Amino acid sequence: MAMALACLAYPACAGEAAVALRAEHWVVPPATGPVTHVVIENRQNTPYSGTVTLELPKGWVANRTRADVKIKPRGRARVAFALQKARASEANQYPVRVTATSAAGSLTRKQTVVCSSAPHYEPRVDGRATDWKDALPISFEHKGKRTTFATYWNRRHFYVLCQVAERKLLGY
Repeated sequence: MAMALACLAYPACAGEAAVALRAEHWVVPPATGPVTHVVIENRQNTPYSGTVTLELPKGWVANRTRADVKIKPRGRARVAFALQKARASEANQYPVRVTATSAAGSLTRKQTVVCSSAPHYEPRVDGRATDWKDALPISFEHKGKRTTFATYWNRRHFYVLCQVAERKLLGY
């Protein structure tokens, strides 16, 4: 996933962004529950000190909404936010907004994240998607082709379903 970049009025920002921001996809560790991380990278040769804010979909609650960060020159910080209240989306797409704020200004990045999870199950491998209704889809569109992935696992195998749908049928 590409990072959004913007110059935050640093004098040394000649063509290079001061920081980069990215919200990672959610994972569901069994012991802790859903967690997302916001990655903030200092692109400057001077220390960065500021606040990272995470805005979740309406009605969602995390253990916190903001965190103070101090990052060494050219360093990176990964800030965890644990979800305490959330609602599932059938499309498995969740809009979030992350903001980095410092004395020099702020940078906001809007993006859509997904929940990465592979349920325990053994689907029939028969070319049909009928056994995949309980798998969480991860969908995106690239060059007019809608692609959806889903995963399952069991003791012996890791299963991947990939569906690609073109808006317009293209010949070979």
